[in-house]
Amino acid sequence: MQGAVPFSPVYADDDSTGGLVPCNNKCTLCHILIGMQNIFQYLMGLLFVATMFFVTLNGALMMVSAGSQKIIGQVKTALGYCWKGFLLFLICWVIITAILKTLGYRQLDNWWQFECDTTQTEGPAPTKTDDKEKGRGEFTGKGCRGIVANAEQMEGWTYSQPNRNQNGYSDCSSLVRRAYEAAGCTSPGNITADMYPKATEIGDRSSLRAGDAIIYPGHVMICKDDGCNQIIHASSKAGRVLTSNSSWAFRKYGNTLRVLRASNYCKDCT
Repeated sequence: MQGAVPFSPVYADDDSTGGLVPCNNKCTLCHILIGMQNIFQYLMGLLFVATMFFVTLNGALMMVSAGSQKIIGQVKTALGYCWKGFLLFLICWVIITAILKTLGYRQLDNWWQFECDTTQTEGPAPTKTDDKEKGRGEFTGKGCRGIVANAEQMEGWTYSQPNRNQNGYSDCSSLVRRAYEAAGCTSPGNITADMYPKATEIGDRSSLRAGDAIIYPGHVMICKDDGCNQIIHASSKAGRVLTSNSSWAFRKYGNTLRVLRASNYCKDCT
């Protein structure tokens, strides 16, 4: 879960487009929840600004009231309404927290934070038979560009750690290792724990090239194009190897995301 930032959802493997409801024509329930949260966040910000505005305004009126009991009385009444409204919000907040704790949600430090998978609907995952037929493992790509071609041969394969080295099955690190080795390149490692210490800071994202692998602790992905706008990765959530928009990875893991540059492992990177 991310840092304690109120009303901040955690995205996972998504293709969010931004906006009030951050999705295109393929929306999930999570996108709707995020839209509702965005509205709530906007209204809460508006409430805070309005409260501060009226408190300041009434304070100014009291200062220029010149001792007028009528104006002072009106200011006190207005301030009372402002603080009562704000206090009502805080009471509701405490009540909701108390109810959730009573119901057993003790594992949640902040109930307004939630983990949400916004992977856009792409239909049911292929069966294992379809997975093996879609990507046949005919690894003919060579060099840096060949890494992508080899990874594409594994698209549709079933996500599996126990069977990661068999055709038709893969996890994220096996996908990268097999794509690199089949391209005649040196393997960057067997698991992400081996790969991450070798990775370097990305710097300018435009420096990323097709075949580079971007990695954060626990997951590694192959850049499908220059600039790494799309990635090929074995997603445990989707249950298969697929191509995704990379925006979620850069947004969520920007500070820890690193790169394994294919040019450091392949001789032919023309």
